[in-house]
Amino acid sequence: MIALPRINLWAEFERYRIQPDKEAFAEVVRDWPPSLMARLKQVIKARFGDERVSGASIVEAMQNLGFWPLDAVTQTVLIGLGNADVNSASDLQKRLDKLRRYSFYVLGVGAEHDFKCIRSLSADDGAALIRGLAIAEECGYSLYGGSVSMVNWSFAVFRQRHPLPVWAELADWIVVHTTNPYIPFNFQRTKAQWKACRDGSPSPEETWRRVGDAEARRQKAKADKIEQVQRDAQNRVLERQQRRQRGAKESQARSLERVGVCAELEKMSPLQRLERICTDKTHPLDFYPAEFAAVDDATIAAMPAMLRSTLVDRIKDRRKGAWHKLLLRLQDSSPAKP
Repeated sequence: MIALPRINLWAEFERYRIQPDKEAFAEVVRDWPPSLMARLKQVIKARFGDERVSGASIVEAMQNLGFWPLDAVTQTVLIGLGNADVNSASDLQKRLDKLRRYSFYVLGVGAEHDFKCIRSLSADDGAALIRGLAIAEECGYSLYGGSVSMVNWSFAVFRQRHPLPVWAELADWIVVHTTNPYIPFNFQRTKAQWKACRDGSPSPEETWRRVGDAEARRQKAKADKIEQVQRDAQNRVLERQQRRQRGAKESQARSLERVGVCAELEKMSPLQRLERICTDKTHPLDFYPAEFAAVDDATIAAMPAMLRSTLVDRIKDRRKGAWHKLLLRLQDSSPAKP
């Protein structure tokens, strides 16, 4: 990690605790196109009523200009910062102090982030520029961090420009020396995988190969899990269909059985029917048609005492319906006890 305490340079400017360097600002904007210079003057005049450059007007421009190009001066400063000895607090601080003077780009809202300049830089200078951006962010000298870090944008261009061994070396440096979980790959997972895979790795190139293997395993596990979830869902649908089919068959079988039993009972006398219902323990009372409970008074009067007692026990839990009415009639017609 970088051995310097983190600050918030933008807050220092915004609260006017320190003033932007007007001479450094003049160097930065010297090669700006006329259209951008006109926009700069417009922003300053809208806020202060004139086009004079002051510390306050520079801060206003950093906030509201809307676009801030990466100029050659700032580029050189960032490359110098990226070549610092990160283990030397004095060397780092000296280079950061220089960046403080030329911090307009790293603190400006709407900073240019296509980093076309990297395509024309050597591999060493391009890597140094990106390390400089990483150090600036890590030490609080940049407005951009998290998933919108300039390191991600610049590293993506560098990675397209240079072969694996070159950009992997830079990626390893960033992983080791920064705390932002999103850089340099813009994915927290990839940086975490890199940290895990670099243990025992002989080179950053091999680390990247291991990261690829780890990600392939993760993707396969994810795909397997999705496939298993889909299979489980399909199996549940199939089980529900099978249960419905079994239920339909069982219902049809019970219906046929009921028709057969009821047809047989229809041939019997009311007393014989009631006796069969009392002795049948395989079917619930609702299995039988309600009309079987509709017997006349003569049948009740002729009912033997044993059958009457058994029938009362069979239908005593009925609270409504034909069988409840029969229960009431049986209770009302019971012979009085001496």
